[in-house]
Amino acid sequence: REPVRFDRALEQLLGDGRSVFVEVSAHPVLSMPLTDGSAEHGGVVVGSLARNEGGIGHLLKSLGQLHVQGVDIDWTKVLGEGGFPVAELPTYAFQREYFWTEATAASADAGSMGLEASAHPWLGAATALAEGEGHLFTGRLAPNG
Repeated sequence: REPVRFDRALEQLLGDGRSVFVEVSAHPVLSMPLTDGSAEHGGVVVGSLARNEGGIGHLLKSLGQLHVQGVDIDWTKVLGEGGFPVAELPTYAFQREYFWTEATAASADAGSMGLEASAHPWLGAATALAEGEGHLFTGRLAPNG
């Protein structure tokens, strides 16, 4: 039996020009040492799964994290040839263009959202959580009421 020398393995990978790491495991326990060990080389580290989280959604989140850190992702392999429509967004925050849908006049009735009206002055609505594990309360605090 030989000891695992993580430091030597990481040193070799960095020496070979590798700087993007995806930890494929049930829970990312090596992400922190990978991040610390590769920081001087501009290393990018993401996990593939996490406790109580998983599936394709978490993998897509990891791909998104790689993308925003400058890693080139072949999105056609992920989304297919048609892909999803891409919105043209402004290159800076002050172009005064809006990219959200206009809000429609909605009823303030809590029941229309599956909630029950609350008698509390600060809590506008309440609902029971799944499996009877508590309640969710919501409300709005604003200077103009």
